[in-house]
Amino acid sequence: MAVGQALGAAEAYVLLSLPRTAPAKAVKLGLLALIVQGLVRMETVERRVMLRRMHDVHLYASPDRAPILPPAAASLLGIVRAAGPDGSMSRVVALAKRAYGGALGGFVKDHVAPVLIERGLATYRPARILGLFPTTRLGRTATGEAERERLERAIRDAREIPRFLDRDPVQAAALAAALGGAILLIDELRPHYEALAAAVRRYAPGDDIGSGDGGGADFADVDRSGGFDFANVDLDAVDFSGIDFAGFDSGFSDAGGEGGGDGGGDGGSSGC
Repeated sequence: MAVGQALGAAEAYVLLSLPRTAPAKAVKLGLLALIVQGLVRMETVERRVMLRRMHDVHLYASPDRAPILPPAAASLLGIVRAAGPDGSMSRVVALAKRAYGGALGGFVKDHVAPVLIERGLATYRPARILGLFPTTRLGRTATGEAERERLERAIRDAREIPRFLDRDPVQAAALAAALGGAILLIDELRPHYEALAAAVRRYAPGDDIGSGDGGGADFADVDRSGGFDFANVDLDAVDFSGIDFAGFDSGFSDAGGEGGGDGGGDGGSSGC
């Protein structure tokens, strides 16, 4: 894998969490990435139930945007499209469970794991369930361990992005570029997406631009072909201030998206 090649949010999460991972969280991150890229539009619809006000989350695929996407993202976008005009989160989650299994393990097994394996980041190894029943379990390779360490360092560094955005946007852009789609794993950066997207788009990958306090930000080693990054976000199509992230989180949970628990990493089960 190329140095710094970006993984999507779901792929990065699974790599970091192996050998045990929560498929529902991978699905949730994959859907969120589609929203942030403007490929899926989220609406919150208010309805009354007796004397209470309820808020339902709806997801709709953008009809005029059909880019070539990595397998996991393409699969999730297909599910949102299949939900059609209903678009309710409960409908989307129901279709996802039909496609990936009740615990959503098929999403990781069929769409995320093959990408990690192809890049040499993970592999299936013999294992036993309860120490008795033979199976296989997905785990990181040596290359995957190195990428895990790089991602963890990049995540720690990216937590400093808010203080760089005003005084050194080049450095903020470099930190975001190094992380790729895994930036969606850092919840506290959500309020800064719009400013961050503008900074990354201004300073294109491959540029080597001197920065104030950062001492220079080199984008030359950042290959973002493998996943979502802010340089590919269409700012005209995405209103970050209009994305209700808390509503998305609760809507996904209320729809049963996080009811499956930890799916584990067994190749012989629906978990991973």
